[in-house]
Amino acid sequence: LVYLHGMYTPATAPEEMERQGRVAKRATAAGVSMLTLRSEAGLCEPSLPDTFCWPSNAKNGGEATRIAGAWDDAMGEAKDRGANGRSYLLGFSNGAYFAALIAATGVRYFDAVAVAHGGPGGAGNVAPRDAMVPMLLLSSDGDPANADMVRLQSALTAVRWPFASASTSGGHFLSNWDIDT
Repeated sequence: LVYLHGMYTPATAPEEMERQGRVAKRATAAGVSMLTLRSEAGLCEPSLPDTFCWPSNAKNGGEATRIAGAWDDAMGEAKDRGANGRSYLLGFSNGAYFAALIAATGVRYFDAVAVAHGGPGGAGNVAPRDAMVPMLLLSSDGDPANADMVRLQSALTAVRWPFASASTSGGHFLSNWDIDT
């Protein structure tokens, strides 16, 4: 399982580290190896130089191939340590936008992609392809990103992309329910 974090700054890093710890604990309990990757500071936009985020929009989406390609060493080391078999991508918030972008464009292959509380991340680019990896869309009714999740679901439905969706009540956070689902 490769986990992509949401936007965070040095001040909010402890919250993100707690979230990553919960994902790792639950993944490990399920017998799944987890690799957490960190984005680059300042990628969001120049006015946010200390913010870690993933490519997710027209301004920085062109960085997707470079960023995903930079994972080769980390993914290779994970395999050397025994993480073999199927590969899954889980993105939360800004990481979910990037996860959806990766799935839609195929810049890196995963056996399935979970998009949690993110959005379309290239939904405008969703088109039938040879390798349409299954996606799981996780949302909650009180999440500001829910409208983006609905747009992504509509775009996937329009091109007959294989996906499942699950929703719960709540806001913009990665719950244990999301992780377990």
